[in-house]
Amino acid sequence: MTRGIIALILFLHWSQGTVVQKPEILREPKSSSASLNCTHNKGISYYQMYWYRQRPGETMRLIVFTVASSKPDFGDVDEKKFDAQKSDAKSGSLTVKDLEPEDSAIYFCAVRTALGDDVLQKPVILYELKGKSAQINCMHNKGSDYRLMYWYQQRQGQTMRLIAFITSYSDPEYADSEQNKFVANKTVPESGSLTVKNLEPNDSAMYFCSVTVMFSAIQTVPERGSLTVKNVQLDDSVIYFCSVSQHTV
Repeated sequence: MTRGIIALILFLHWSQGTVVQKPEILREPKSSSASLNCTHNKGISYYQMYWYRQRPGETMRLIVFTVASSKPDFGDVDEKKFDAQKSDAKSGSLTVKDLEPEDSAIYFCAVRTALGDDVLQKPVILYELKGKSAQINCMHNKGSDYRLMYWYQQRQGQTMRLIAFITSYSDPEYADSEQNKFVANKTVPESGSLTVKNLEPNDSAMYFCSVTVMFSAIQTVPERGSLTVKNVQLDDSVIYFCSVSQHTV
């Protein structure tokens, strides 16, 4: 009996530094397994690794997220189909098991630096049914001064955009009348959440949480000064200019 050959094609993802996937093209018999390896020299801070798959005529799909020495997060992907390994920050592997013709695809490896141990989003991967709601949580340990929280959305092939801004003890503000699609909550400085309502296919995206602190400053010498924008709102997203002039009495 002749067994079919399954082709797995690998592409690279990089920004600065080098990310290498091997082998570049992999062919294995049907029902066997295929292992893909990914290494980089971007430094140990880039310990997050993502594996994506893109079948012919389909959009890219995230398969698994891995962190060194932690259990991989497959979301709703069948864990019996894949095995992800990552024992150190600079390398990892993905194994596709029990190969079938539909496993023929382009597989992407991507690495990124962590947001930082002091800011955390959960869950890392979230799948929900169309028409349902999905909640993303953001937590930090940077202190109660960091009470400003911003939520961004980045769809595939598009630039990142701000969708909501919220502070502790105040109502959220939404960009482009997004209050019908999103709900942002923040009752304490150290945490908050974003809920995407009535899910549609175009809600599939990367969602980012960021936190910042309000600074206050005092002018102590004539040569320097500062402007503090308090209680920042979305309408405050503009370019600010500083100018100086001589004062004559």
